[in-house]
Amino acid sequence: MKLIQKNGKYYLLIKRKLYSLHTSDKNIAERIFCDMITQEIVRKVYLSVKIHHPTYNLLSKKTEKIEIADKIDEYVKTADTKGLSKGKVCIKSRIGRLLSTCGIIYFSDFTQNTVNLFVEKLSYLSDSSKKTYITQLRAFMNYSVKRRFMSEALYKSIDFPQIKEKPREIIISDEDMALFWSSSVKDDDFHVYLMTLYNTVCRPNEAANLRVSDFDFANRKATIFMNKVKRYKTVYLTHDFCDILSDYIERHGKTEYLFRGAGSREYYAKKFRRLKSRLGIKIPYTLYVVRHTAITNLMNKCHDVEFVARQAGNDPKTTMKHYVNRDDRHCLAILDGME
Repeated sequence: MKLIQKNGKYYLLIKRKLYSLHTSDKNIAERIFCDMITQEIVRKVYLSVKIHHPTYNLLSKKTEKIEIADKIDEYVKTADTKGLSKGKVCIKSRIGRLLSTCGIIYFSDFTQNTVNLFVEKLSYLSDSSKKTYITQLRAFMNYSVKRRFMSEALYKSIDFPQIKEKPREIIISDEDMALFWSSSVKDDDFHVYLMTLYNTVCRPNEAANLRVSDFDFANRKATIFMNKVKRYKTVYLTHDFCDILSDYIERHGKTEYLFRGAGSREYYAKKFRRLKSRLGIKIPYTLYVVRHTAITNLMNKCHDVEFVARQAGNDPKTTMKHYVNRDDRHCLAILDGME
């Protein structure tokens, strides 16, 4: 019996036949070889003990106690080098912490019951967020199968829930939007931030990190980097908004970033929550809803899907499915106009 290496993989040579150990790790291969030698000695001393030829199952006994915490760090670092958004990398990191709270410490702890428990712990999230977490869990498990931390058979034995995303039905009413504009006017920075968020159809953190150099007022457009999808979009601007922003820049002086909250994810979210509380608004509006409202209102005014999708920085199908939320009043107004 011999341990040999061929094309980067390790094999056992037994009676002129090669048996793959399915690993390129020298330490694992040597441990398996030692086990085989031990079994051979036992077989010779005690004839009742049968030798087990090496198979993949023998290897899996060696890997079933690999800790997930060690590998999730490696996984997150790999994801970070690919240039993914900070949000996605954070979710991948949270997956590891969530798994440990479900009793999934080793790869062998993955069972249908523990995965079901993982899904239960996502109950407080929206359907969209649940789907994201489950997708990221599956991505990590696929990664683990490729690295032989867990078997493909184990991964395929688990059923994952099918979560259908519902479009976000909530948008800010015209009355509430007007109230937000008028009530925030004393806080010049926050007031213009809200108007910029609406007029550039940005995500909240994208609007907060806008630079003066992103705007071309002569041609009434802005070039904005979208953190979520890692690409730029061009947004066209109205005369009124260009005047508002130009006056704001003149008042505050030409700095690199437009707003004070640049670099902070919660700076304007906290201000918005305090504004809602002060106005007594109980509807669960968020800054992200401002983007949905802007896209919906734009679609209602121009009915040009291609243009609206371009302003939003999405393809038309995604824009109509996830962002345009027409309420009963709008649908009835269309019918009334046809009479």
